[in-house]
Amino acid sequence: MPVRAYRFAAEAARAPGWRLFANETSIDVLLSDSHPFATFESEGAIDISVTTGEAIPSGCEVEPRRHGIAPSVDGETIAFQVPGPGHYVLNVPGRLSLYIWVNPVEVVPDQPNTRRFAEGTITDVGQLRLSPGESLYLEGGAILRGAIRATSTDGLRIGGYGILDGAGPSLADIWRRLMVIEGSHDVVVENIIMIRPRGWMLTLGDCENVVVRNIKQIGSVLSSDGIDIVGSRHVHVHDCFLRNGDDCVVIKSLDLRREDDILLDHTRPVHDVLVERCELLSYLGGNGIEIGFELCCDSVRDVTFSDCDILAVNQYGAAISIHNSDHATVENITYRNIRVEHCYDKLFDLRVVRSRWSHDSERGHIRNIRFENIDVRVSVFNEGYTSSLIGGFDEEHRVSDVTFANVRMNGELATNGDDIWLFTKHADGIHFQ
Repeated sequence: MPVRAYRFAAEAARAPGWRLFANETSIDVLLSDSHPFATFESEGAIDISVTTGEAIPSGCEVEPRRHGIAPSVDGETIAFQVPGPGHYVLNVPGRLSLYIWVNPVEVVPDQPNTRRFAEGTITDVGQLRLSPGESLYLEGGAILRGAIRATSTDGLRIGGYGILDGAGPSLADIWRRLMVIEGSHDVVVENIIMIRPRGWMLTLGDCENVVVRNIKQIGSVLSSDGIDIVGSRHVHVHDCFLRNGDDCVVIKSLDLRREDDILLDHTRPVHDVLVERCELLSYLGGNGIEIGFELCCDSVRDVTFSDCDILAVNQYGAAISIHNSDHATVENITYRNIRVEHCYDKLFDLRVVRSRWSHDSERGHIRNIRFENIDVRVSVFNEGYTSSLIGGFDEEHRVSDVTFANVRMNGELATNGDDIWLFTKHADGIHFQ
Protein backbone atom coordinates (compact mmCIF):
# COMPACT_ATOMS: atom_id res chain seq x y z
CA MET A 1 0.00 0.00 0.00
CA PRO A 2 1.17 3.61 -0.59
CA VAL A 3 2.77 5.34 2.36
CA ARG A 4 2.37 9.03 3.09
CA ALA A 5 5.41 10.57 4.80
CA TYR A 6 4.88 13.91 6.50
CA ARG A 7 7.10 16.87 5.64
CA PHE A 8 8.51 18.40 8.83
CA ALA A 9 10.42 21.68 9.01
CA ALA A 10 14.20 21.46 8.84
CA GLU A 11 14.41 22.86 12.40
CA ALA A 12 12.45 19.91 13.84
CA ALA A 13 14.84 17.78 15.91
CA ARG A 14 15.77 14.49 14.23
CA ALA A 15 17.01 11.49 16.21
CA PRO A 16 20.72 10.98 15.40
CA GLY A 17 21.66 7.66 13.87
CA TRP A 18 18.14 6.39 13.20
CA ARG A 19 16.75 5.82 9.70
CA LEU A 20 13.38 4.25 8.95
CA PHE A 21 11.75 3.09 5.72
CA ALA A 22 8.11 2.05 5.38
CA ASN A 23 7.44 0.14 2.16
CA GLU A 24 10.73 1.71 0.95
CA THR A 25 9.51 5.25 1.69
CA SER A 26 11.87 7.25 3.91
CA ILE A 27 10.24 8.45 7.14
CA ASP A 28 11.68 11.13 9.44
CA VAL A 29 12.67 9.84 12.88
CA LEU A 30 12.06 12.74 15.25
CA LEU A 31 13.29 13.33 18.77
CA SER A 32 11.25 14.21 21.83
CA ASP A 33 12.82 14.93 25.23
CA SER A 34 13.20 11.19 25.72
CA HIS A 35 12.43 8.68 22.96
CA PRO A 36 12.70 8.89 19.17
CA PHE A 37 9.49 8.45 17.18
CA ALA A 38 8.31 8.09 13.60
CA THR A 39 4.83 8.63 12.20
CA PHE A 40 3.22 8.22 8.79
CA GLU A 41 0.00 7.14 7.05
CA SER A 42 -0.75 3.85 5.34
CA GLU A 43 -3.20 0.96 5.14
CA GLY A 44 -2.71 -2.79 5.20
CA ALA A 45 0.52 -4.66 5.98
CA ILE A 46 3.66 -2.51 5.93
CA ASP A 47 7.30 -3.58 5.63
CA ILE A 48 9.51 -1.67 8.05
CA SER A 49 13.30 -1.46 7.96
CA VAL A 50 15.31 0.46 10.54
CA THR A 51 19.01 1.26 10.77
CA THR A 52 20.82 2.78 13.74
CA GLY A 53 24.27 3.46 12.25
CA GLU A 54 25.89 0.64 14.19
CA ALA A 55 25.76 -3.14 14.43
CA ILE A 56 22.48 -4.40 15.90
CA PRO A 57 22.79 -6.80 18.85
CA SER A 58 20.57 -9.83 19.24
CA GLY A 59 17.45 -9.61 21.38
CA CYS A 60 15.45 -7.00 19.42
CA GLU A 61 11.70 -7.05 20.12
CA VAL A 62 8.57 -5.39 18.77
CA GLU A 63 5.74 -4.60 21.17
CA PRO A 64 2.90 -5.10 21.87
CA ARG A 65 3.76 -8.80 21.96
CA ARG A 66 0.21 -9.78 21.08
CA HIS A 67 1.05 -9.02 17.43
CA GLY A 68 3.63 -11.81 17.38
CA ILE A 69 6.10 -9.73 15.33
CA ALA A 70 9.58 -11.27 15.13
CA PRO A 71 12.13 -8.81 13.68
CA SER A 72 15.11 -10.03 11.68
CA VAL A 73 18.56 -8.49 12.01
CA ASP A 74 21.15 -8.17 9.26
CA GLY A 75 24.20 -6.13 10.27
CA GLU A 76 22.94 -2.60 10.96
CA THR A 77 19.38 -3.23 9.72
CA ILE A 78 16.29 -4.48 11.54
CA ALA A 79 13.38 -5.61 9.36
CA PHE A 80 9.84 -6.61 10.23
CA GLN A 81 6.28 -6.29 9.02
CA VAL A 82 3.41 -4.65 10.89
CA PRO A 83 -0.17 -5.69 10.14
CA GLY A 84 -1.52 -2.19 9.54
CA PRO A 85 -2.25 1.10 11.30
CA GLY A 86 -1.41 1.00 14.99
CA HIS A 87 1.23 1.80 17.58
CA TYR A 88 4.44 -0.21 17.77
CA VAL A 89 7.57 -0.11 19.94
CA LEU A 90 10.92 -1.33 18.62
CA ASN A 91 13.21 -2.33 21.48
CA VAL A 92 16.91 -2.54 20.60
CA PRO A 93 19.24 -3.62 23.43
CA GLY A 94 21.46 -0.76 24.53
CA ARG A 95 19.39 1.96 22.85
CA LEU A 96 16.25 3.93 23.61
CA SER A 97 13.09 2.35 22.23
CA LEU A 98 11.77 3.68 18.93
CA TYR A 99 8.05 4.45 18.79
CA ILE A 100 6.44 3.83 15.39
CA TRP A 101 2.94 5.22 14.89
CA VAL A 102 1.11 4.18 11.72
CA ASN A 103 -1.95 6.32 11.10
CA PRO A 104 -4.89 5.29 8.94
CA VAL A 105 -5.33 7.38 5.80
CA GLU A 106 -6.97 10.58 6.95
CA VAL A 107 -10.23 12.02 5.73
CA VAL A 108 -9.70 15.74 6.36
CA PRO A 109 -12.71 17.15 8.19
CA ASP A 110 -14.59 20.12 6.79
CA GLN A 111 -15.02 22.20 9.94
CA PRO A 112 -15.90 25.90 9.86
CA ASN A 113 -14.18 28.35 12.21
CA THR A 114 -11.07 26.17 12.58
CA ARG A 115 -7.57 27.35 13.40
CA ARG A 116 -5.34 25.41 10.98
CA PHE A 117 -1.58 24.94 11.08
CA ALA A 118 0.11 23.75 7.90
CA GLU A 119 2.47 20.87 7.17
CA GLY A 120 6.12 21.84 7.39
CA THR A 121 5.57 24.76 9.81
CA ILE A 122 6.62 25.38 13.39
CA THR A 123 4.47 27.94 15.21
CA ASP A 124 5.00 29.24 18.75
CA VAL A 125 1.63 30.30 20.19
CA GLY A 126 2.42 30.52 23.90
CA GLN A 127 -0.93 29.75 25.48
CA LEU A 128 -3.69 29.45 22.89
CA ARG A 129 -7.20 29.86 24.30
CA LEU A 130 -9.90 28.57 21.96
CA SER A 131 -13.18 30.46 21.95
CA PRO A 132 -16.65 28.84 21.89
CA GLY A 133 -17.35 27.67 18.34
CA GLU A 134 -13.66 27.35 17.40
CA SER A 135 -11.79 24.17 16.57
CA LEU A 136 -8.12 23.33 16.02
CA TYR A 137 -6.49 21.30 13.24
CA LEU A 138 -2.79 20.39 12.92
CA GLU A 139 -1.81 18.95 9.55
CA GLY A 140 0.59 16.01 9.52
CA GLY A 141 4.04 17.63 9.60
CA ALA A 142 2.87 20.71 11.51
CA ILE A 143 4.37 21.52 14.92
CA LEU A 144 2.49 23.81 17.29
CA ARG A 145 4.51 24.94 20.31
CA GLY A 146 2.56 26.04 23.34
CA ALA A 147 -0.39 25.08 25.54
CA ILE A 148 -4.10 24.86 24.72
CA ARG A 149 -7.02 26.07 26.84
CA ALA A 150 -10.73 25.69 26.06
CA THR A 151 -13.56 26.59 28.46
CA SER A 152 -17.29 26.08 27.73
CA THR A 153 -16.52 25.16 24.12
CA ASP A 154 -19.34 22.78 23.22
CA GLY A 155 -18.77 20.90 19.97
CA LEU A 156 -15.00 21.43 20.11
CA ARG A 157 -12.87 19.41 17.66
CA ILE A 158 -9.09 19.12 17.99
CA GLY A 159 -7.39 16.89 15.44
CA GLY A 160 -4.95 16.28 12.64
CA TYR A 161 -1.74 14.23 12.54
CA GLY A 162 0.50 17.12 13.62
CA ILE A 163 2.43 17.69 16.86
CA LEU A 164 1.62 19.75 19.94
CA ASP A 165 4.96 20.54 21.60
CA GLY A 166 4.85 21.85 25.18
CA ALA A 167 8.39 23.24 25.20
CA GLY A 168 7.98 26.34 23.07
CA PRO A 169 10.08 29.42 23.86
CA SER A 170 7.06 31.47 24.98
CA LEU A 171 6.45 29.02 27.84
CA ALA A 172 10.07 28.40 28.76
CA ASP A 173 10.50 27.38 32.40
CA ILE A 174 6.76 27.67 33.14
CA TRP A 175 4.97 24.67 34.68
CA ARG A 176 1.87 24.38 32.55
CA ARG A 177 -0.62 21.64 31.73
CA LEU A 178 -0.34 21.00 28.01
CA MET A 179 -4.04 20.89 27.10
CA VAL A 180 -7.03 21.66 29.33
CA ILE A 181 -10.63 21.35 28.13
CA GLU A 182 -13.22 22.22 30.79
CA GLY A 183 -16.96 22.65 31.11
CA SER A 184 -17.54 21.44 27.56
CA HIS A 185 -19.95 18.99 25.88
CA ASP A 186 -19.64 16.94 22.70
CA VAL A 187 -15.86 17.16 22.39
CA VAL A 188 -13.53 15.18 20.10
CA VAL A 189 -9.73 15.09 20.49
CA GLU A 190 -8.12 12.83 17.91
CA ASN A 191 -4.93 11.84 16.10
CA ILE A 192 -2.51 14.49 17.37
CA ILE A 193 0.94 13.83 18.86
CA MET A 194 1.76 15.49 22.20
CA ILE A 195 5.38 15.82 23.34
CA ARG A 196 7.64 17.66 25.82
CA PRO A 197 5.02 18.60 28.43
CA ARG A 198 5.82 20.44 31.65
CA GLY A 199 2.80 19.00 33.47
CA TRP A 200 -0.36 17.01 32.80
CA MET A 201 -0.79 16.39 29.08
CA LEU A 202 -4.57 16.25 28.44
CA THR A 203 -7.03 17.34 31.14
CA LEU A 204 -10.79 16.89 30.71
CA GLY A 205 -12.41 18.88 33.54
CA ASP A 206 -16.18 18.75 34.14
CA CYS A 207 -16.85 17.67 30.55
CA GLU A 208 -19.57 15.44 29.09
CA ASN A 209 -19.77 13.35 25.94
CA VAL A 210 -16.07 13.32 25.07
CA VAL A 211 -14.22 11.10 22.58
CA VAL A 212 -10.42 10.86 22.67
CA ARG A 213 -8.96 8.62 19.96
CA ASN A 214 -5.60 7.81 18.41
CA ILE A 215 -3.64 10.43 20.29
CA LYS A 216 0.04 9.70 20.89
CA GLN A 217 1.99 11.08 23.84
CA ILE A 218 5.58 11.16 25.05
CA GLY A 219 5.93 12.73 28.48
CA SER A 220 9.11 12.42 30.52
CA VAL A 221 8.95 14.84 33.45
CA LEU A 222 7.41 13.93 36.77
CA SER A 223 3.68 14.82 36.78
CA SER A 224 3.34 14.39 33.01
CA ASP A 225 0.05 12.49 33.40
CA GLY A 226 -1.35 11.28 30.10
CA ILE A 227 -5.13 11.70 30.14
CA ASP A 228 -6.72 13.13 33.31
CA ILE A 229 -10.49 12.59 33.37
CA VAL A 230 -11.45 15.03 36.14
CA GLY A 231 -15.07 15.27 37.28
CA SER A 232 -16.27 14.25 33.81
CA ARG A 233 -18.96 11.92 32.48
CA HIS A 234 -19.68 9.90 29.32
CA VAL A 235 -16.05 9.71 28.18
CA HIS A 236 -14.68 7.27 25.59
CA VAL A 237 -10.90 6.97 25.21
CA HIS A 238 -9.68 4.50 22.60
CA ASP A 239 -6.74 3.49 20.42
CA CYS A 240 -4.23 5.82 22.11
CA PHE A 241 -0.51 5.45 22.87
CA LEU A 242 0.49 7.02 26.18
CA ARG A 243 4.11 7.13 27.40
CA ASN A 244 4.17 9.27 30.54
CA GLY A 245 6.37 10.25 33.45
CA ASP A 246 3.40 9.66 35.76
CA ASP A 247 -0.08 8.10 35.47
CA CYS A 248 -1.09 7.18 31.92
CA VAL A 249 -4.90 7.20 32.24
CA VAL A 250 -6.24 8.60 35.50
CA ILE A 251 -9.65 9.50 36.90
CA LYS A 252 -9.89 12.31 39.46
CA SER A 253 -12.31 14.86 40.91
CA LEU A 254 -10.86 18.06 42.38
CA ASP A 255 -10.90 21.85 42.19
CA LEU A 256 -7.98 23.18 40.12
CA ARG A 257 -9.07 26.81 39.87
CA ARG A 258 -6.04 28.19 41.70
CA GLU A 259 -3.76 26.65 39.10
CA ASP A 260 -2.76 27.14 35.56
CA ASP A 261 -5.52 29.42 34.14
CA ILE A 262 -8.27 26.92 34.98
CA LEU A 263 -11.61 28.68 35.39
CA LEU A 264 -14.16 26.07 36.57
CA ASP A 265 -14.64 23.76 39.54
CA HIS A 266 -14.03 20.10 38.54
CA THR A 267 -15.32 18.45 41.74
CA ARG A 268 -18.12 16.57 40.00
CA PRO A 269 -19.05 12.86 40.03
CA VAL A 270 -17.44 10.65 37.41
CA HIS A 271 -19.43 7.93 35.64
CA ASP A 272 -19.77 6.14 32.33
CA VAL A 273 -16.12 6.04 31.25
CA LEU A 274 -14.74 3.53 28.74
CA VAL A 275 -11.01 3.25 28.00
CA GLU A 276 -10.09 0.62 25.41
CA ARG A 277 -7.40 -0.54 22.98
CA CYS A 278 -4.62 1.66 24.38
CA GLU A 279 -0.90 1.07 24.87
CA LEU A 280 0.42 2.43 28.17
CA LEU A 281 3.96 3.04 29.52
CA SER A 282 4.51 4.77 32.89
CA TYR A 283 7.80 5.98 34.36
CA LEU A 284 8.97 7.93 37.44
CA GLY A 285 6.47 6.47 39.91
CA GLY A 286 3.07 6.79 38.21
CA ASN A 287 0.52 4.07 37.50
CA GLY A 288 -0.60 2.55 34.23
CA ILE A 289 -4.34 2.74 34.96
CA GLU A 290 -5.29 4.85 37.99
CA ILE A 291 -8.40 6.08 39.80
CA GLY A 292 -7.36 8.72 42.37
CA PHE A 293 -5.77 10.00 44.46
CA GLU A 294 -7.97 13.13 44.54
CA LEU A 295 -11.63 12.06 44.53
CA CYS A 296 -13.57 15.03 45.97
CA CYS A 297 -17.00 13.87 44.82
CA ASP A 298 -19.72 11.52 46.04
CA SER A 299 -19.23 8.82 43.43
CA VAL A 300 -16.97 7.36 40.77
CA ARG A 301 -18.86 4.53 39.09
CA ASP A 302 -19.48 2.52 35.95
CA VAL A 303 -15.96 2.68 34.57
CA THR A 304 -14.48 0.06 32.22
CA PHE A 305 -10.92 -0.45 31.03
CA SER A 306 -10.79 -2.99 28.19
CA ASP A 307 -8.33 -4.56 25.73
CA CYS A 308 -5.29 -2.50 26.77
CA ASP A 309 -1.57 -3.31 26.76
CA ILE A 310 0.34 -2.09 29.81
CA LEU A 311 3.78 -2.26 28.24
CA ALA A 312 5.75 -0.96 31.22
CA VAL A 313 5.23 0.49 34.69
CA ASN A 314 8.63 1.30 36.12
CA GLN A 315 9.79 2.46 39.54
CA TYR A 316 7.09 2.70 42.23
CA GLY A 317 3.69 2.77 40.56
CA ALA A 318 1.18 -0.01 39.94
CA ALA A 319 -0.05 -1.56 36.75
CA ILE A 320 -3.67 -1.09 37.89
CA SER A 321 -4.62 1.03 40.91
CA ILE A 322 -7.39 2.77 42.83
CA HIS A 323 -6.19 5.24 45.48
CA ASN A 324 -9.23 6.81 47.14
CA SER A 325 -7.85 9.57 49.37
CA ASP A 326 -11.07 11.60 49.71
CA HIS A 327 -14.75 10.86 50.43
CA ALA A 328 -15.93 9.28 47.16
CA THR A 329 -17.54 5.87 46.82
CA VAL A 330 -15.73 4.11 43.99
CA GLU A 331 -17.83 1.26 42.63
CA ASN A 332 -18.71 -0.84 39.60
CA ILE A 333 -15.25 -0.72 38.04
CA THR A 334 -14.28 -3.36 35.46
CA TYR A 335 -10.87 -4.25 34.04
CA ARG A 336 -11.26 -6.67 31.13
CA ASN A 337 -8.80 -8.21 28.65
CA ILE A 338 -5.73 -6.37 29.97
CA ARG A 339 -2.20 -7.53 29.14
CA VAL A 340 0.57 -6.50 31.55
CA GLU A 341 3.95 -6.83 29.84
CA HIS A 342 6.04 -5.38 32.67
CA CYS A 343 5.55 -3.86 36.11
CA TYR A 344 8.07 -3.61 38.91
CA ASP A 345 6.75 -2.46 42.29
CA LYS A 346 3.02 -3.27 42.36
CA LEU A 347 0.61 -5.23 40.18
CA PHE A 348 -2.88 -4.50 41.65
CA ASP A 349 -3.18 -1.70 44.24
CA LEU A 350 -6.64 -0.87 45.67
CA ARG A 351 -6.61 1.31 48.78
CA VAL A 352 -8.66 3.81 50.79
CA VAL A 353 -6.07 6.18 52.22
CA ARG A 354 -5.30 9.56 53.71
CA SER A 355 -2.44 11.05 51.71
CA ARG A 356 -0.64 14.29 50.98
CA TRP A 357 -3.10 14.73 48.10
CA SER A 358 -6.22 14.40 50.29
CA HIS A 359 -8.63 17.34 50.36
CA ASP A 360 -11.51 15.88 52.40
CA SER A 361 -11.51 14.95 56.08
CA GLU A 362 -13.87 12.03 55.47
CA ARG A 363 -12.66 8.78 53.90
CA GLY A 364 -14.57 6.91 51.22
CA HIS A 365 -15.17 3.36 49.99
CA ILE A 366 -14.12 1.02 47.18
CA ARG A 367 -16.49 -1.78 46.18
CA ASN A 368 -17.60 -4.08 43.38
CA ILE A 369 -14.35 -4.24 41.41
CA ARG A 370 -13.89 -6.88 38.73
CA PHE A 371 -10.70 -8.07 37.01
CA GLU A 372 -11.49 -10.34 34.06
CA ASN A 373 -9.08 -11.97 31.60
CA ILE A 374 -5.90 -10.32 32.85
CA ASP A 375 -2.62 -11.73 31.46
CA VAL A 376 0.54 -10.84 33.39
CA ARG A 377 4.04 -11.50 32.10
CA VAL A 378 6.19 -12.36 35.11
CA SER A 379 9.92 -11.62 34.93
CA VAL A 380 12.94 -12.14 37.14
CA PHE A 381 12.35 -8.62 38.51
CA ASN A 382 8.97 -9.57 40.01
CA GLU A 383 9.61 -12.67 42.08
CA GLY A 384 10.17 -11.71 45.71
CA TYR A 385 9.68 -7.98 45.11
CA THR A 386 6.40 -7.10 43.36
CA SER A 387 3.26 -7.02 45.51
CA SER A 388 -0.50 -6.50 45.18
CA LEU A 389 -2.34 -4.51 47.86
CA ILE A 390 -6.03 -4.36 48.82
CA GLY A 391 -6.62 -2.19 51.89
CA GLY A 392 -9.38 -0.15 53.46
CA PHE A 393 -8.73 2.79 55.78
CA ASP A 394 -10.55 1.35 58.80
CA GLU A 395 -13.52 -0.90 59.62
CA GLU A 396 -16.03 1.65 58.27
CA HIS A 397 -14.13 2.60 55.12
CA ARG A 398 -13.32 -0.69 53.45
CA VAL A 399 -12.57 -2.33 50.13
CA SER A 400 -15.20 -4.97 49.38
CA ASP A 401 -16.32 -7.35 46.66
CA VAL A 402 -13.25 -7.70 44.45
CA THR A 403 -13.32 -10.48 41.86
CA PHE A 404 -10.36 -11.91 39.96
CA ALA A 405 -11.75 -13.95 37.04
CA ASN A 406 -9.27 -15.72 34.76
CA VAL A 407 -6.23 -13.78 35.92
CA ARG A 408 -3.14 -15.56 34.58
CA MET A 409 0.49 -15.17 35.61
CA ASN A 410 2.74 -16.36 32.78
CA GLY A 411 -0.26 -18.36 31.57
CA GLU A 412 -0.98 -19.99 34.96
CA LEU A 413 -4.42 -19.36 36.46
CA ALA A 414 -4.34 -17.37 39.73
CA THR A 415 -6.54 -19.19 42.25
CA ASN A 416 -5.66 -17.33 45.45
CA GLY A 417 -3.99 -14.21 46.81
CA ASP A 418 -0.54 -15.76 46.96
CA ASP A 419 -0.59 -16.22 43.19
CA ILE A 420 -0.81 -12.42 42.68
CA TRP A 421 1.48 -11.56 45.68
CA LEU A 422 -1.50 -10.09 47.61
CA PHE A 423 -1.54 -8.32 50.98
CA THR A 424 -4.90 -7.25 52.49
CA LYS A 425 -6.28 -5.08 55.31
CA HIS A 426 -9.88 -3.98 56.06
CA ALA A 427 -11.00 -5.86 52.94
CA ASP A 428 -13.66 -8.51 52.37
CA GLY A 429 -15.34 -10.42 49.57
CA ILE A 430 -12.18 -11.15 47.57
CA HIS A 431 -12.94 -13.94 45.09
CA PHE A 432 -10.91 -15.89 42.55
CA GLN A 433 -12.64 -17.55 39.58
